[in-house]
Amino acid sequence: MNRTYLYLGAAAALVVAGAVVAAEGHGDRGDRAERRAAMVDRMFERMDANGDGAIDAEERAAAHEARFDAIDTDGDGKVTEAEMKAHAAARAEARAAERFAALDADGDGALDRTEIEARHEGRRAAMLERIDADGDGRITREEALSARHGHGHGHGHGHMRDRDAD
Repeated sequence: MNRTYLYLGAAAALVVAGAVVAAEGHGDRGDRAERRAAMVDRMFERMDANGDGAIDAEERAAAHEARFDAIDTDGDGKVTEAEMKAHAAARAEARAAERFAALDADGDGALDRTEIEARHEGRRAAMLERIDADGDGRITREEALSARHGHGHGHGHGHMRDRDAD
């Protein structure tokens, strides 16, 4: 397999991973840091074959070849659209199962309102703290606009600040 394609694939995977982290970055900073640490841990589990705490070029290439081989289910050295869709569907299903299990606090195989609300309560509190500049427990239009542009309490989300600066 051509190593150039492997390296391009690795670069694309890193860009996508960064976009996913940015897209999921709407929780508080602790949540984002924990998700990033978990993502890095998974990457090292997959790629650090010799366990030395570093991922070298050979380990990166081997990991990318293994991923290609996992997607190329018929082993013909080519990935078809059907193989790519099947791989993406399997990954999405696994992620959904993990998220569901994390939300299902009582382990009954169903989510009630309290389990879903518990997940979002910390995010809501962090958002209120970040946007509610005067601390009165209410968000005014001015506070929301100020936070959106990065001038409010906690400076809002950087991606919105950057986009709106134009």
